[in-house]
Amino acid sequence: MSIRCEIGGVLRKLKERSGTQRDFLALVKQSCGYKRSYTYWLISLHKLSEQYPLLKKTTLTVRQVQQNWKDLRRKITSEPEFWRRNNA
Repeated sequence: MSIRCEIGGVLRKLKERSGTQRDFLALVKQSCGYKRSYTYWLISLHKLSEQYPLLKKTTLTVRQVQQNWKDLRRKITSEPEFWRRNNA
């Protein structure tokens, strides 16, 4: 999960430096093949993992995290002291 969080961070920086949303999405599509929804999901994952570092160490698959994203976010934000720990 850590790698996906870092990819989200790179995409976030790229988005900030891109001229327009259209240019950003075209560049991501061309270079990575990511669709719009996956791109923005990775950015959201990165933002959440910045606040809650333990998220990076989860053993869930990317598919599991995506499919349960709303529930997982709710669970993480309801137990912030646990998820803010830096070590497992």
